Amino acid sequence: MTRYVLLFEPYEMLAEMLTLSLNELGFEVDIGDSLCSGDEAFRARRYECVFINLDQSFKGWHSRGLLIANKASDFGLPVVMIPDNADAQDVIRAKGWLQINKPFKLAELKDVMQQATWARNPVAGSA
Repeated sequence: MTRYVLLFEPYEMLAEMLTLSLNELGFEVDIGDSLCSGDEAFRARRYECVFINLDQSFKGWHSRGLLIANKASDFGLPVVMIPDNADAQDVIRAKGWLQINKPFKLAELKDVMQQATWARNPVAGSA
């Protein structure tokens, strides 16, 4: 069974690197449109999680990322965030979202994706 991740990443090069890493871990990656609210994408297929890079330096991305994360949570999807500052980390903790910090190793990505898979499907994720 194919496992999908919906990725919101403002930088094309980082999106490519994350896609390759997630592919190596057995996930297919769909890149989310930076302008979409996420609703259409969340209905498009069954995602294991939504992966979002919060980035203050990319105009409007930080607030849009938080909006998408909240909507993903409303759809029951686990959220994995790459925070850009301590304030973002506080929000991530308060919301109960998963977090991975840059730079990260493949083993750290694997661990957070296992947590996301378990959060999406506790029975299958524990195997």
